[in-house]
Amino acid sequence: KATVSVLNCLRVWVERMMHSHVLFCAAAVLACSGSASGAFAPVVIVPGTGGSRLEAKLDKPSVPHFYCSRKSDWYTLWLSVTQLLPPAINCWVDNIKLLWDKGTDTYTNNVGVTTRVPGWGSTEGFEYLDPALKAGQSDYFHTLVERMVAAGGVRNVTVRGSPYDFRRAPTSAYDGAWAAKMTQLVEETYAMNNGTQVTLMSHSMGCLYTLWFLNQKAQAWKAKYVRRWVPTAGVFAGAGTGIKQLVSGSNEGIPGVKGLTVRDEQRSYESSMMLVPSEAVWGDAGWFVSTPARNYTARAGDLHDLLDAAGFDDGYLRYQLVANRTRLPELTHPGVDVVHMYGTGVATPTQFVYPAGFDAEPTTINGDGDGTVPLRSLAAAGGKWANASSFRFTAHEFPKASHGGILKDEGYITQLLALLVE
Repeated sequence: KATVSVLNCLRVWVERMMHSHVLFCAAAVLACSGSASGAFAPVVIVPGTGGSRLEAKLDKPSVPHFYCSRKSDWYTLWLSVTQLLPPAINCWVDNIKLLWDKGTDTYTNNVGVTTRVPGWGSTEGFEYLDPALKAGQSDYFHTLVERMVAAGGVRNVTVRGSPYDFRRAPTSAYDGAWAAKMTQLVEETYAMNNGTQVTLMSHSMGCLYTLWFLNQKAQAWKAKYVRRWVPTAGVFAGAGTGIKQLVSGSNEGIPGVKGLTVRDEQRSYESSMMLVPSEAVWGDAGWFVSTPARNYTARAGDLHDLLDAAGFDDGYLRYQLVANRTRLPELTHPGVDVVHMYGTGVATPTQFVYPAGFDAEPTTINGDGDGTVPLRSLAAAGGKWANASSFRFTAHEFPKASHGGILKDEGYITQLLALLVE
């Protein structure tokens, strides 16, 4: 009966205004749904690296192996688990890698590859990592979004999303238009919800995207449109795996795949440069990489020497260019209230020992963190922002919550919903 009532109400609205647009439709949903009576505050979610779906279309002049497709219609490039299994992963690496032009400092798809990010404005493109596998570890944001809906949120009205090409830095995503698209999304969501300020929620590398975005906006704009920012598991000062993927490659736990197979692909990403441990936070923390010849720290000179030793031509230059362009290592205050939530007490790769060169897998030494991001990096934002006089900063730690698992952690969900249901 409740469903019929809602449908009848919507029908009346449509009959009255046949020329409705997106803002009218949102108002209709809010007015006719008893579960979305305005108690649930609007939120825009910015997912982390590897969280957004990528689609590709191929028209390549050549392929690296006879079993790779040269032409295709649109298909899911990321994530499709079957493409990550040998030998298909050799084709996938060639399709997803970026090309960097040193003369113009620009990143493009590989020759003959066109990509797009589906689902702008919605959470559809990142609720599941693999859209063909809606279970288990493929569930990225689905459980959390479902809990938001159960608490009164409405997909595409009060619960919205900002997917992006995670291979890019925020300065170049959507060909440099991500900030403008994000601005429009926030303003549209604000208007759809009767002038209610929007909470920004981000995860992992999405926290770097969101920080960069907020640093671009005028304070008056933030004061009008943004209620708060809730970074979750923010990789604010890099991660150990961020350096490993550039040195020897990281197979990310894929069975039968060597780090060396994906190293060039991981080096090709502009965003990989954002995940290198920052000197400002890690410079005095001791070594990250150890070889029989020497140890390497996060200090600029060591990082330069390390990337050269690993055969990553122009690696340090590319790191510098991205750091200077985004200014993210400075951790400039976002100019809004911040509630940072992250896991602790999970063994986290922090140091790597290479006894036989950088083409072989290293021995990994773990430290504290969330399994992906070390505690020192997770806590870096608080170290910079906790004493800001004009804005509130709160940090919540969740023992044993992993980097991705925190999004399904009951304590985390409870805390987040308490901020959104006011």
